[in-house]
Amino acid sequence: MAKRIKITPSKIFILALSLFLLFCFILFLLVRHHTFAVLSPAGQIAQSELNLMKFAALLSLIVIIPVFGILFYIIFTFRESKKSKKYAPEYSNVLLELVWWAIPLGIITILSIVTWNQTHQLDPFKSLSSNQTHVRIQAVAMNWKWLFIYPDYGIATVNELTIPTDHPIDFSITSEGPMNSLWIPQLGGQIYAMAGMNTELHLIASKTGIYRGVSANISGSGFAGMHFNVSAVNTQTFSRWASSMTSQPQTLTKGTLHQLAEPSENVEPFVFGTVENGLYDTIVNQYMPFQLDPDNGKTNAMSMHSMSSMEGM
Repeated sequence: MAKRIKITPSKIFILALSLFLLFCFILFLLVRHHTFAVLSPAGQIAQSELNLMKFAALLSLIVIIPVFGILFYIIFTFRESKKSKKYAPEYSNVLLELVWWAIPLGIITILSIVTWNQTHQLDPFKSLSSNQTHVRIQAVAMNWKWLFIYPDYGIATVNELTIPTDHPIDFSITSEGPMNSLWIPQLGGQIYAMAGMNTELHLIASKTGIYRGVSANISGSGFAGMHFNVSAVNTQTFSRWASSMTSQPQTLTKGTLHQLAEPSENVEPFVFGTVENGLYDTIVNQYMPFQLDPDNGKTNAMSMHSMSSMEGM
């Protein structure tokens, strides 16, 4: 008759630890060649956000390390196979109770104060101070693509973004349809895009490179393909790029805007060399009961197209 193997708590612990280490090793093999965008900041805002995450993580270790240290000490000291130690804890130690309540309370207090201050300093609506010229970009979330209008240059791009380094980028963000979210992880946090509303986001790129921008809010079947590249270039290269884009033949008007708004997936990047004035305001105001027509300055009732678009949301 085969001898039965006795399963002890120590054996269970060793097995669990081995499986955990195996999992960590496999995870390391899978991600070692990948870059985590939020851990590789390329701008002032992203760096500040990373510093806050590091501070919170390191502060938490003050509790985590001792707790797990005591846990493993208890497991090995009072394991079933060791009979020499008697488990006889002292329950009425007031000093210890004060210590283990005071430490978490102090950590939470410090973390709350730092987080509060940093959150207000990183307010996405707060403009960035710089002696460089601010670049305005109007971002519009569509099904399922991104439209970027450069109002000061009279051009627009779809699913691609070019910005100058060391220049504050002032985003105005809205949605032509369902709620969405604009996120460039290496430059800063995400901000929501909502129909009929204008939100703001201020970012800056401190070094040249190509960074990935994505939609951070599931918005339908084409959501997975709703991403774009952000090319951060020096000021001279950006000026040459903006000037060269004006020679592109396509023009963005109200008519082409309605065509562009039709649902489409995995759209390749392209450029509009000319943009009709006031289009961004038209997009924001199209879901309002009464809207200002930029052509004649008169207030008009909501169009049937706008009402049907809302009903389809």
